[in-house]
Amino acid sequence: MIAGLRERKKEQTRATLADAAYALVREHGAAALTAEAVATRAGVSRRTFFNYFPSVESACAASVEGVLADLTAALSARPREESVWDTIPIMLGGPEGSAILERIAVLAAGREDSPQMRHLAHDHVDAFVAWLTGWLRDRLGTEADELYAAALAAAVVAVAEVSVLTWADRTGGRVTPETLELHRTLLTRGLALLRSGFEHPTP
Repeated sequence: MIAGLRERKKEQTRATLADAAYALVREHGAAALTAEAVATRAGVSRRTFFNYFPSVESACAASVEGVLADLTAALSARPREESVWDTIPIMLGGPEGSAILERIAVLAAGREDSPQMRHLAHDHVDAFVAWLTGWLRDRLGTEADELYAAALAAAVVAVAEVSVLTWADRTGGRVTPETLELHRTLLTRGLALLRSGFEHPTP
């Protein structure tokens, strides 16, 4: 029991540090991200920070893990009878979708300033594509083979990445209610283009 409590406390400290890194990027940009700043924000020592993460970029990568965990939970909770083409737009319109979009936008903006953060985030995105492939195969059943599900999963993630890059280019990475609504709009339009097979360009 003591060992279990110790492990839970360690997981909580790791999560607190990851949240502190995210908060700093959101409020001050990636330039404000230092081990000292993250540790101070989390209420721990610099030494404690390095007991959990080898770098500030890896702490931000842990935030990516959190985003993807929230996303997988939200997708898994959707009704099985719902069309997979409708699931993501519907989810994005809800409160959990708003929170996920915000974290994606903040982390994407910070990622552009850090090649190491981009590399670490990429590994997590690859893992999410694998998870999404399995989710699609489960939801589509006999309608989709492995190639279809894998190709669709990769295409959805690619649309999401292009959408957030377009958002960052248009907004300079500023996170406000208005720019987050633009992020939602761009992603929804991108998914609509994918659903139509890019048959008709949109203005």
